Amino acid sequence: MTTIKPVGYILAVGTGGNLFNLDLYSIEQYSDSKPVEYNLISVLGRATPVVVWNSGQARKLNLTIKLFANRDAKTEVYDKIEQLRKLAEPQQVSDRYVIPPPLVIAKAFAYKIRGVVENLSIGGGDIPPVAGDELYPIVETIQLEIVEVRD
Repeated sequence: MTTIKPVGYILAVGTGGNLFNLDLYSIEQYSDSKPVEYNLISVLGRATPVVVWNSGQARKLNLTIKLFANRDAKTEVYDKIEQLRKLAEPQQVSDRYVIPPPLVIAKAFAYKIRGVVENLSIGGGDIPPVAGDELYPIVETIQLEIVEVRD
């Protein structure tokens, strides 16, 4: 029997330790971006301007992942989706106290980032063909945007 290895993971880190770990087996799309801005300074007598770094925005990792379920494991997919939702929303403990979303360490292939989930989109869509009793016709497509955070 062949063992399928994950190609990445999402690890939620709280103040008391790791909250949960989601291994990623199906990453449909990913992108890593870090916008920067430069100023061009013209110098008298020089043919080319001097390039000076001005500012930069936070690095972002965008992931599109898919979760598949076996016939007997569909509740596991729903539990993982609920855990991912908790990463994007603060938790209100009382009327005056709100816990911010936890930090996330995400790795997809060679890209690794430590940050917070800024955008989360969950949608169904593709229904795979049922091959015997192996697949349950449930596939969830999840898009995550994680923004880098530094202490």
